[in-house]
Amino acid sequence: MKKVFKSAVKWAPVIYPIAWKIIKSRREKKNLKAG
Repeated sequence: MKKVFKSAVKWAPVIYPIAWKIIKSRREKKNLKAG
């Protein structure tokens, strides 16, 4: 389990910005529909 955690920490800086962009784009689409 510790190995998995270490790899997750290593990949976090790569995955986090991508996930944030996806969440942001989804929110923007919702806002456009609401607007």
